[in-house]
Order: sequence, then structure tokens, then C-alpha cells
Amino acid sequence: MTSSKLLLMLGVAAAVLPGAALAQQAPVQPTTPATTQTPPPQTPAPRAQAAEPAEQQPASVGDVVVNARANDVRTSIDSTSYSLANDLQATTGSLADALRNVPSVDVDPGGNVSLRGDANVTILVDGRPSGILTGPGRGQALIQLPASQYARIEVMTNPSAAYSPEGSGGVINLITKPTAPKPGTQSTGSLRVNLGDNGRWNAGLSGSYQKDRLTLSGDASYRSDPTELIFTRTREQLDPVSGAVVSTTTVDQPVESEQNGAFARFTAEYKLDDKTQLTGELRGVAFDGSGTGDGLFETRNAAGAVTNAYRRAGDSDFTFNNWGATARVLRRFDGDGHEWSNELRYDSNANDTTGQTLTTFLTLASAALYERTKTEVDQVTWGFTSAYTRPMSDGGKLRLGYELNAQRPEQDAEFLRGPSEAALSPVPALNNRFEATQTVHAPLHHL
Repeated sequence: MTSSKLLLMLGVAAAVLPGAALAQQAPVQPTTPATTQTPPPQTPAPRAQAAEPAEQQPASVGDVVVNARANDVRTSIDSTSYSLANDLQATTGSLADALRNVPSVDVDPGGNVSLRGDANVTILVDGRPSGILTGPGRGQALIQLPASQYARIEVMTNPSAAYSPEGSGGVINLITKPTAPKPGTQSTGSLRVNLGDNGRWNAGLSGSYQKDRLTLSGDASYRSDPTELIFTRTREQLDPVSGAVVSTTTVDQPVESEQNGAFARFTAEYKLDDKTQLTGELRGVAFDGSGTGDGLFETRNAAGAVTNAYRRAGDSDFTFNNWGATARVLRRFDGDGHEWSNELRYDSNANDTTGQTLTTFLTLASAALYERTKTEVDQVTWGFTSAYTRPMSDGGKLRLGYELNAQRPEQDAEFLRGPSEAALSPVPALNNRFEATQTVHAPLHHL
């Protein structure tokens, strides 16, 4: 406390002494003898008049523009929706590229999708089945289809029965970009070209024409995706008692492939009035691919000696074609999701795959083995959905309706084997043909 008081006194002294020193240094005026003459009154120097404040003008505020956008991630009780608005992969890449950026979704190089590690996943478009994204050609379609036509990706790990989930892994719902007609006549068009490494490129063309209540739109794209991959796998067999490594099998398999595909879509929308809309869509997909692989398979014992080794070389080709049409009538009762929709869908798929392999046995040598496979898968799908949706006061939605799904798949598989390419013969147990018809009538009720 004493030291604090001393510092305070020194600070006061330092502030006072300079003023006293200035007073002592002021010059002393000489004094004159007093006289009887009365000095004239001294008039004080006029003070500077303060400037009068200028007349204040009323304040004005310019236009204020507030920009906002929807949240990138929306969550609900049974789903999570992710926006593709700021995703570069959605602008230039394929659907597979966009899905790889979605949490809990994995897409392998072949386009096979898994959700939280489960590959049994249903993929819908605007809540409806899509002929392009069903069947054995779905993986290739995801690699080829452009992601630019979709606005959001909705992931449902515990979907309701309203979405007809056929997979235990959940549902991925692709939500397309909406089109909002404007008064008058509007015409737009765009052309895009993207170049990648190793010869990858894609190009797309899109355009629209809108006049009053009629909107016409279309887009087409083409992709070329050559790839080079190396698969390396190691599998160890352990002794169940000691846990020691008994044998090790390694696989070193480089693969080269090339895929080319085209996609086209044309849509027409007409608003009968402010609440009733008619929509028609035609779509088509065609792509093909080829690949070669040459793998070395080796098995070694605990001492590191090779006990089994063989080399397998092969090539494969595939083609996939799909075309479909959709007609929809939508009646909106208000702007809060109170609506009644009726939709008719048709899709036809054709997927053909051929492959040939040559297996050469290196250790435990034996005759070479030739194998050839050919698979043809065709499917026709009809679908009809009538759904009435009404929002409830507690935030839920009442959904009533009916859904019809009729499928007619056909599959023809041929498997040949022999010691040489000229001596190939069918393997009866592996040759088959399937024809089936499935019709599902489903009433819809969801609250």
C-alpha cells in the first residue's frame, strides 16, 4: 500500500511541476509609476462566433437487398437431405461423383452403392422408382448420368412404407431441379465441356423455352471415362489354436477399362390454371464399355514357399440401353404441400455383357482353362401412382393413395468352358434362362 501511494504522489508531482515551470519562465513586464489619469476601459476581445449548424436534411436510406438460400443440409425424423447447389462434382461430374460426397454413402469404382456399409439400397427419383437406376445396369448408369439435373440428395436410413423400400440398407432419393415458369417468353441454353486427366472428358447441352403456361426443356450429354486400376489383396489363414499364419494368398491385378455413354431427356410442362399442371417426359440412355485385366494369384505357406500360383487374364464388353416415358397430372390446393398427383411411368431396359478369361496354372501345373460368359438381361416396367397429400396442424403429413408396379424381367445366361478357345462347351449347371412377371398393388397410407 505504501509503494502505491508513493507512485501516486510522484505521478501528481510530474503533472504539476511542468505547469509551475512554465509560469516562472514567463517574462516580467516593467512597472510604471501610478498617475491620476484614468485608463480607458478595456473592451474584451470579441469571441469567435460559433458557426451555426447547417439546416439538417431528413435522412434517407437506400434500397436494402437481402439474399438468402436454403440450408445445405435438412433433417427430418426419417431422412437427411443434402443440397448440391455448391457441389462442384454436381456441376461437372456424374451421379456417382456427387454421391461420393454424401456422408454415409459409398460408391466403388464400378458404381455399386452402399449406405452405411449395406449394399442393399433402393434409389428413387422424386420419390418414384426409376427404370434406369434399377437392375444390374444401375452401377454403370450412376457413372454415366450427369448430376447437374438434380438439386438435392435425400438419404433415408429408416424409410416409411410410402417410399416402397426394397433394400434393407435404406433409400436414396434423388430430387430433380424444379422449373418455375415466368410471365412472357423466356429462352435459355447452355453448352459445357469438361476435360480431365488420362483422356477423361464430358460434354453437355441443355436448353429451355417457356411461353406463358407452356415450358419445354431438354438436355443431352456424353461422357468418356477411361480408367486404370490396380487391385492388390492379401488374405492370411490363421491357425485356430496358436493364431500363427498358416498361409498367405496375394492378388496383384491391374485393370484397364473404358466407358462411353450418352443421355438425353425432353420435358414438356403445361399449366392448365394456377393450381393444375400437366407434365410429360421422354428419356433415353445408351452406353457401352470394355475392359481388360491380368492378375497373378499366389499362395505361400508359413515358410514363404509358393504352394499354388496361377495367372488369369481376361477381357469383357457390355452395353446398356434404356428408354422411358412419364406422364403426370398435379393438382395443388394451396402452397403448403396440399396436393393430389397422378403419375404413369414406362421403362424398358436392355443390358448385355460378354466376357472371356484364360487361366494359366504356374505352380501345380495343369492344362490351361478357357471360360466364356454371356448374359442378356431385359426388363419392362410399368408404374402408376395416385397420391393425395395434406399437411397436418402438428407438422406431419397425411398421405393417401394407390401404387401399381408391374415388372417383366427376362434373363438369359450362357457359360462355356474348355481346354482351348476352340474346344469350349456349355456347362449345363451354369446355363439358364429366367422369365418372370411381378405385379404389385399397394394402397398408400402414411401419417
